[in-house]
Amino acid sequence: MKKLIFLLLLLPTLSFGQIIVNQEVVEASPYQVGDTITIKYTLQNLTGQPDFKYFWLRLQYSNKHLQLVPNSTVFVNASTRQTYFYQWVGYRFNQNPNIGVGELNRQLNEGGYQYLVDPNWNIIQLNVQTPTDFPTGEWVRQKFVIKDQLTFNYIHKLDMADARNSANQQKIPIGSQVLQLSLNNVSGASSAVTFRVAFPAGYNIAKHNVQILNVNSDNTPNYNSIVTSVPLDGAGQALLTTLQTGKNYFAQITFASQQSFMNDIVTVVDAYKAFLQISDRGLNLDQNYFTTPIEYKVGNVTLGDNNFDLSDSYNLFAHVMGIDVSQTSAIPTSTSNNTKFYSGKIDTFNQGVFFNGLINIVNPSHTFDFGYAWAGDLDFSHSTPKTITSIANRSNRIEADNRQINTTVTTKLVNGKVVVEIKLEDPNLAGAQYKIRYDVSKLELEEVVFDAGRDITNFSTPRDNAVVFGSIDNIGTAKIKAGMPYKLVFKPKTTISNTTGLVFIEFAEAVAPNGDKIILNIQ
Repeated sequence: MKKLIFLLLLLPTLSFGQIIVNQEVVEASPYQVGDTITIKYTLQNLTGQPDFKYFWLRLQYSNKHLQLVPNSTVFVNASTRQTYFYQWVGYRFNQNPNIGVGELNRQLNEGGYQYLVDPNWNIIQLNVQTPTDFPTGEWVRQKFVIKDQLTFNYIHKLDMADARNSANQQKIPIGSQVLQLSLNNVSGASSAVTFRVAFPAGYNIAKHNVQILNVNSDNTPNYNSIVTSVPLDGAGQALLTTLQTGKNYFAQITFASQQSFMNDIVTVVDAYKAFLQISDRGLNLDQNYFTTPIEYKVGNVTLGDNNFDLSDSYNLFAHVMGIDVSQTSAIPTSTSNNTKFYSGKIDTFNQGVFFNGLINIVNPSHTFDFGYAWAGDLDFSHSTPKTITSIANRSNRIEADNRQINTTVTTKLVNGKVVVEIKLEDPNLAGAQYKIRYDVSKLELEEVVFDAGRDITNFSTPRDNAVVFGSIDNIGTAKIKAGMPYKLVFKPKTTISNTTGLVFIEFAEAVAPNGDKIILNIQ
């Protein structure tokens, strides 16, 4: 099927332009879904622009239609130039409507530009600095995979640009003859296999892959026969175009490893939820606190044990209080070797049926919806929400509906020491947890002072340049005393005159007596 590329031309705007940045697809048509295309960017340095040594460009592309190939950004003559590439996932450019869309330098300098959160778009920045005058022609190229969509209108657009000489003087105007790319009549549209994964808002799902395995004669997965492994994009999707129609495969979501966020997966909320189930102190008191099969599976963190029981509750409590339980449990951390991670088709995943990844490609237009979960993540803060049974929305990112309260953090110098005081006025909290980072080159943690109440259990654990601390009810009736339950005292290693930039809160949350998660807003 013949494919045409329609380009948005801005020739009237650029008739008197002096720098023009364009884009074009390198490969000749026709194309189809699943093909890899190369987009190259070119510069024309027209009259009156001597000593032009720096160029900066931001663009956006639809991640519903295109998937950037990792490590495919190639700058021309990169060894003799300073280059920079960065990508922001889930944002789009909000251009100034009073400035011409193709006036790239004015959108930057005069537009008061801003970016809007949009899971369907990604932003890319490209920079080049050269010791000699900037040449004309191609300066960078990138590869993209065409994803499974029905139409491909205006899916790649140049947003803003800046050019400067060695004296940091701007060179203007900057425009484009090929500002936007559209793909039309793409063959194979809606014919590739798409995987979608539901994930909580704020979670970097791109750390995970969809892995496809061949199956044995009895349709069990053959873990020694990996067909392919494709990274999920920022919208929780992956396009696969090499699977054979009519064949069975086994699909699974792979876990991330050695990531810093793994240290914050299991928190005071998860440990308290496990306690409620063990102590049978659910909302109705006479019923189990867990209401879904998936909670029993996720709560089972003890190694060599397939059932949720008291040992799991102990391991979760011990982990939160800073005790090393890596030899007895599969609680995820950035250094853990025994992490439990589950995935499966979402229609049965939340029923606790894991590893149901058998798929059959009846026709090449299939879409498969998957869920995943980390062991111990009983509030599903880093896992597919337990209430999701299908993915029908445009974005696979799920917003949590957690209650929020305020907590006040004050940092001051007292008798030559840095004191951090934390106020928490809510009198009905069964647990709280904070993670504070501090400048270890200037401060040494001396003590954590607790005043959370007589019956509450307190904990504090130093971690590199951070300290995790808080309180938790492990008797079923205790509450954190309202007021100032926590105070941290740091001893300076050098002379300091103020506390600016020395300490900051990285993480804070609490849990209500019924097990509900509460977000703590730092004041």
